[in-house]
Amino acid sequence: MESVSFYEELLEKLHVGVIFVDRNRRITYVNARVSLLAGYEEDELLGIHCWDSFRPLSSDGNFLADDDHCPILACWSSGGDIKKETFFHHRIGHLIPVVVRATSLTGSGVAAMVEISSGGTSRLEDLHRLPPQDYLTGLANRFYLESTIETRLAELNRYGWPFGVLFIDIDGFKGVNDTSGHAAGDLVLIAIGTTLLNCMRSSDVVGRWGGDEFLAVLPNVGLVELFEVAERYRLLVRKRLSLSEHRSSISPSRWGELWRQRKIPWTA
Repeated sequence: MESVSFYEELLEKLHVGVIFVDRNRRITYVNARVSLLAGYEEDELLGIHCWDSFRPLSSDGNFLADDDHCPILACWSSGGDIKKETFFHHRIGHLIPVVVRATSLTGSGVAAMVEISSGGTSRLEDLHRLPPQDYLTGLANRFYLESTIETRLAELNRYGWPFGVLFIDIDGFKGVNDTSGHAAGDLVLIAIGTTLLNCMRSSDVVGRWGGDEFLAVLPNVGLVELFEVAERYRLLVRKRLSLSEHRSSISPSRWGELWRQRKIPWTA
């Protein structure tokens, strides 16, 4: 009989991604191919809900964590295998067309195999109405941020899961454009976007709301944690701006809202 290490080595060497999730739809195992496919390190994925990392979408734009669309729940309900063409979000934001084949594991959860879809290009074109990225910063754009907030509100109403929204504004930014030109302003926005991207949690969605305004959506946070994350974002952005030639004229400010049974706003 082969040892466990043999099967672990076999899973790691497969040319398809393999994901195990438990009954709570939390990830318990990913192989190296999944990390390569989605841009995450293994320890960033273990223990979190699959929708918090991959944020899967169907070809018609439905969020697949919803009970009516989730292939994992469909797999458990049917007791058989499920095949689904979908889109995963890469860690840096772009969509990846994939085929997911899921099978139920007796008493322990679901195993899913994930591979790049050969029909991905045409299906990506079909999703032109769902552009995920801001053209300048590479962060999520306003359309995707609004879609994410709608999804979090639906989860709040259905499951009671709280989430936070942070709004970050760059005070004095207009002066950079007026005195140094829009090219200089673009460089400042790119620097801010890169900073936010590098300090965000794997489950957060951070994007450019418009102009010099940035927004972050944070799932499963309390008021204290929301404030701590907001302060970390502000300090890191301020530190990055301190390296800019425009450091004396621009600074970040932020406000946030925690959504539970009711909205709790604060400003600082």
